[in-house]
Amino acid sequence: MAQDTSQKGFYYGWWIVITGMCLMGVVFSAVVSLPGIFTAPVTTEWNVDVSVFTVHTTLAGLTGMLAALIVGKLLQKYNTKLLMACAAAVTAVCFLGYSFASQVWHFYVLSAIIGFASMFIIHIAVALLVTFWFGPKIRGKAMGIAMTGSGIGTMILNPVLAYINSTYGWRMSYRLLALLTLLLVPLILAIVVKSPQEKGIPQLGAVEGGATAQAAAKVGLTTKQAIGSPLFWIIFITFFLFSLTSLVFMYNAYLYFNAVGFDPVTGASLMSIAALAVIFGKLIVGVACDKWGARMGSTIAISLLIIGLLLLIGASQVPILAYFAVAVFGVGNALATVAVPLIVGELFGNRDYGSLVGICNMGCSLGASMGPLAGTLIFKVSGSYVGLWGTEIVLMAIMLLTMFLAFKVKPGVYAKVAAKEEGKTPA
Repeated sequence: MAQDTSQKGFYYGWWIVITGMCLMGVVFSAVVSLPGIFTAPVTTEWNVDVSVFTVHTTLAGLTGMLAALIVGKLLQKYNTKLLMACAAAVTAVCFLGYSFASQVWHFYVLSAIIGFASMFIIHIAVALLVTFWFGPKIRGKAMGIAMTGSGIGTMILNPVLAYINSTYGWRMSYRLLALLTLLLVPLILAIVVKSPQEKGIPQLGAVEGGATAQAAAKVGLTTKQAIGSPLFWIIFITFFLFSLTSLVFMYNAYLYFNAVGFDPVTGASLMSIAALAVIFGKLIVGVACDKWGARMGSTIAISLLIIGLLLLIGASQVPILAYFAVAVFGVGNALATVAVPLIVGELFGNRDYGSLVGICNMGCSLGASMGPLAGTLIFKVSGSYVGLWGTEIVLMAIMLLTMFLAFKVKPGVYAKVAAKEEGKTPA
């Protein structure tokens, strides 16, 4: 019998999506998108080298990568609401701690804690909740809407924090982030419910005539089977490149705009346009994944990233191209947060989804942790931003190839796993 996915009134899952938007808007933006806005004021006040200070973002990425190993499994197994609320409280305290820091190592310690704790409340947690609440027919759209929070948050907070930094100092900006994060605790406690089954309602968007969400969770590869296959490592490299290339852009685009003649205000405005474009990009990529599958949705996004970088290179000679570049790149930059959980579902199924989406996000965390440093090194080696953006394009071409390779080897991996399981079945 087909599952009835019709709902009278407002489906509760949309409250989950709205909560996810808030989490992404505050925490993801603060941890991933906005650390660069503090680099100049902090390094200037403390008279330390930029490369020494940005190590703190690398540490956050590395501890986030470690958290990714367990966050999906823990959120799936234990009290999701309580874990997320505690993680938000810890993150808020660490943001407050930044505001009292007086030495670089203070940032190192606090960033290590934030990197770990934040993974329980940003993209992995949001992706897990959306996957439980929404079926394949609408999951991409719901995921896209939830993930738009990071774009909205970055767009709003970027100029706000820049103003506070210049008027009241960077310490006050961190206190604002602490307050906003603390306000998420009661929101989580009031809204978060792990799955529709806990409220006794059906999953919205389930495939007609298909299994329930609980049964669907048994379809696909186990964590052990996935990690033991080449499929996992191919897609791991792809996800690593997703985040690496995104962070290289975010940490270097503003500096590039200044280098080619844009004034600081215009440069900041261009970055805000990129953040605004991400909002629309997440909706577009999510809908594209629903309609054509995660592979095609990702292909469209990667193509836009490459076009955006080509326009960015051209902006050094034709300044107006910078506006088109950030808009196009911004749409494609929805890739990592929207497409990753959907690709994990298409490649590995829902049998061990919570664990696998977390482990696969290790690739994203590793890429994010290395992005700022990689961008600096590539720039130094190439000697120009053109060399930096050209290297980015090459890396994006590689991730496009590895993604297609992952989907190509998937049938063989499943056939091999099935044959092995059949061989273990008693006659």
